[in-house]
Amino acid sequence: HFNEQTELYYEGASQQEIEQYTIENAVSVVSKRQLKLALILNGFDLSIIDNIIDNLTGLEKIIASTTWNEAITFERKDALLVNLATAVGFTELQLAELFNQASQL
Repeated sequence: HFNEQTELYYEGASQQEIEQYTIENAVSVVSKRQLKLALILNGFDLSIIDNIIDNLTGLEKIIASTTWNEAITFERKDALLVNLATAVGFTELQLAELFNQASQL
């Protein structure tokens, strides 16, 4: 129900089909700056991520903290990022839309 040439949905495409297309075709990598700006522009408090990481322990905490604070880019399907997104209540669709928005910043 999606025309690749016109980038328009055919009439009758279900919401599920539209969401699936969005997820499958979302930007896969953005810079740390892009991701954090997109979160801020959407009213997200970045300290929530810091709090989640602070509540981790051991090697998991070290890896999460280093990744969140030192990564140059973020991959949408990276396990750590997916886990953080899930922990703050983001759906797969919301994460895909966030990456699309971030890529424009």
